[in-house]
Amino acid sequence: MANTPIQLTEQVLLEAARKYAPVLSKLPMIVLQDTISKVHPIQGIQGDYVMANLKSKATWATYRKNDGSGNEIKIAPRTLTTRLLSMQGAFDPQTVAGKLYNQRPNVGDAIKDLPIAAQVIAQAIVEASEDLNNNIFPAKYNTAGGGGTTPAQSFDGWDSICADEIVKGAASESTDPNAFDQGIAAKFGNYVDWSTHTLDEDNTFDALNYLWSKADEKLKRATGTIFFYVSPQVLDYYNIGYLKNVGPTVYNRDYQHPTILSSDGKAKIMPLASKAGSQFIQVTTQDNMLFGCSSLSDIDNLVVKVPELWDVIFGGTTWLGTQFEYIHRSKLLVAKIAGMSEPKDPFAGA
Repeated sequence: MANTPIQLTEQVLLEAARKYAPVLSKLPMIVLQDTISKVHPIQGIQGDYVMANLKSKATWATYRKNDGSGNEIKIAPRTLTTRLLSMQGAFDPQTVAGKLYNQRPNVGDAIKDLPIAAQVIAQAIVEASEDLNNNIFPAKYNTAGGGGTTPAQSFDGWDSICADEIVKGAASESTDPNAFDQGIAAKFGNYVDWSTHTLDEDNTFDALNYLWSKADEKLKRATGTIFFYVSPQVLDYYNIGYLKNVGPTVYNRDYQHPTILSSDGKAKIMPLASKAGSQFIQVTTQDNMLFGCSSLSDIDNLVVKVPELWDVIFGGTTWLGTQFEYIHRSKLLVAKIAGMSEPKDPFAGA
């Protein structure tokens, strides 16, 4: 039997938007939870949040009265910049409603009890917010244009921050391997350059194990879990490599291994949808991955209008930005790759 069209009048849509605005305004942040639940969110930020990283140096030596010649204190500030983002979209409620016969927005139980008119608006907001989530890592703020018209140009994501810090590290004249905030570079111990190499089913297992061996000992001993923030495909290839290299041992029962083999359970692979296609691997703690926003619960405002015969217009604003609290090798190791190879086709050449 054919589905009966859902009849949504202008009055019904506007009443739903007004009545359920508190629920609908939470949806973008619920969608973003796929990423921000794996990092360190800081709310209440509108603009810049400056972190004064203190580096002190003192030495133990044979007693000498009032000798402070070996002491040094430096402050290297890092800034978490949040940008004011606006969301605006238009949709045909009848088209969106058709999707809801077999699909509901993937945001848990947040809207399951809402009337169909509110669910139609929710579906459109969720689809717009998924694009924002997918750009949390690769986004690069368009400084020349004062921002962009898409999430990809509207703020700086962690991957683009890494790219900038690599340029800064290459340009740094410092030869001190303990340089505190001179960028990301092999000479500072916080960078592995694989930018001419792709990861595949044969080398990913060895590559990630190598990164762990290259990590600074202070990073390895950090409180809590050390995460490898990667594209989901990296974990797939690591599991394939685990099977090939470890084989059917007593403890290897299911070949699902998000834990780095030689880390004694300390390091775990964190695949994120927002890292799909990424050229960077960040090895760090969750606390070092800062996500700034005005509110973790909802966006600043949400407006729904029906100005024309068919389309509904919705919009809202919120503040958002990312940063690393530290880039020193004791807190962060970054690897840059050329990309990921395609999975091997078992029937290729057949």
